[in-house]
Amino acid sequence: MEDTLEFLKRQHRAAITERDRVSIELQVWNLSAKKKEQRRGQYVRDALGLDINPFDIEQRFELFGFGDAAIPLWQRVEEDMTARTALDLIRAARATKRPGEDIEDAVAREIAEYDSRPNVRHLKNGKIVRQRSPTRLFRDEPPSSRPAAPPARVAVDARDTRTFWSELRSLVGGFMREQLKGHDEAIAVREVQRLERDIKIVIEDVQKRLGRIKAGGGAASMTDAIAKRRLTDACGVLRVVPPKDGIITDSFFSSTRRNFKQLAREYHADTAGDATRSQYQSVVEAWQAVQDCLEYQQHKGSSPA
Repeated sequence: MEDTLEFLKRQHRAAITERDRVSIELQVWNLSAKKKEQRRGQYVRDALGLDINPFDIEQRFELFGFGDAAIPLWQRVEEDMTARTALDLIRAARATKRPGEDIEDAVAREIAEYDSRPNVRHLKNGKIVRQRSPTRLFRDEPPSSRPAAPPARVAVDARDTRTFWSELRSLVGGFMREQLKGHDEAIAVREVQRLERDIKIVIEDVQKRLGRIKAGGGAASMTDAIAKRRLTDACGVLRVVPPKDGIITDSFFSSTRRNFKQLAREYHADTAGDATRSQYQSVVEAWQAVQDCLEYQQHKGSSPA
């Protein structure tokens, strides 16, 4: 294994393109004997002695997983684009791909849209990040350079709906990384990953709740008996004691939410893999049930019991 690792180190130093380097980094990861206990980015960084954030390494691995469809984005990464931006664009391309459209065409469309964004932030490593937001990005930016706000839309188109969550995660994650500059790198990576997991949990919860509302479910379809049973069952899944009087108080709701977040992180695929998918689904549905019961209680003005 040591001879193989030394060979891969030499190959990595000689690699010309970023995509070739990532391919070698994945081969290094395959040498790990403790994949379940180790994070890919941290292991590869330590094994190759790289001066790269482990979080960025894992993002490049995910981009590499898109295969040939990501080649135009790798070319941009060589020039001026961050791997994080490239990953966001190909995710958006996959989400917005039209019927009969090739993924390569969807990627080209997303790149063209990205290049048309008016706000440019220059990073220290020579990369740039383009943003849609019309707000000022820097305090020293003159007010006159702020682009005019776009006209109000009558309705949000399907593309905006599908890409909103991806852009939100990217924006919040970038903010966290900026805030933690200069701090211990391992702590920064951990906190960014934790934040992104939290955002994923919230997004999935909101999407499911919206689906239930549109389908006519949730609190609107409840009765006292259904609410009591759902609340009791949900408390069992979320490991909290049901309120004796059936009234969801602020303290009960807060403690239940803490348990939900902890369990959701524990069972989420990013943490435990696909083996706990059913447990994660049960936790999400239990939390939805608690919120539905609270909504029913508030609407009725009394206990759901």
